[in-house]
Parts: sequence; C-alpha cells; structure tokens
Amino acid sequence: MEPWFAALERPTEAVPSAANRLRQLAHLVAMSQTLSAELEGTGVKVQVVCPGVVATEFHERQGLDMSVVPRMSADDVVTASLRGEP
Repeated sequence: MEPWFAALERPTEAVPSAANRLRQLAHLVAMSQTLSAELEGTGVKVQVVCPGVVATEFHERQGLDMSVVPRMSADDVVTASLRGEP
C-alpha cells in the first residue's frame, strides 16, 4: 500500500480532504493574526502552532508506516512553540 503522503509528490492528482484541511489551517492562521493585532498592547499574545507531522501513536494506530517521514516529537513541538521558534 502506498503511503498517504505519496500523492503529494503528484500535484495533478487530488488528495482526499487536502483542500478542506488547508482551508481550515489558513483560517486558523488568519484568525490568530487578526486576534493578535486586536490584542496588541494588552500584554496578551496569540499564537497558532502548525507543526506538520508529529511523532505520536496516531499514525501507528492506523497501521501507517511513517519511518521515512521527518517528524518532531510532541515535546519538541511544545518547546519550540514556547520559545517562539518558527
């Protein structure tokens, strides 16, 4: 069976639900940018975290082989987020 990300290498083929996921991600980024601008000067900071594929049991439970996919650990995502790293 082909890995889920193989279709990304063939942009002419549709990836199921990709457009919906990207729409949701764009909305979250735009909403956090707008909220951050509205809260400027209040001491409140707004941040959205979009780490990509994170090394958790999520894919393993689905039986997906993610060994060739670069992933961050959940701890590394939290550490980078708290540091404000891109």
